[in-house]
Amino acid sequence: MKRRATVICERNGRVLVVARALGRWAFPGGKRKLGEDLGETAQRV
Repeated sequence: MKRRATVICERNGRVLVVARALGRWAFPGGKRKLGEDLGETAQRV
């Protein structure tokens, strides 16, 4: 199973999203590095 962390950043009623390939939009996030727990992943991304 792949583990990922997704971060939802909200400020003043606005939400941060990032542009991905093929014109898709997503929340910031990333894959977990070896030996890293999900909390550390979330802080890094």
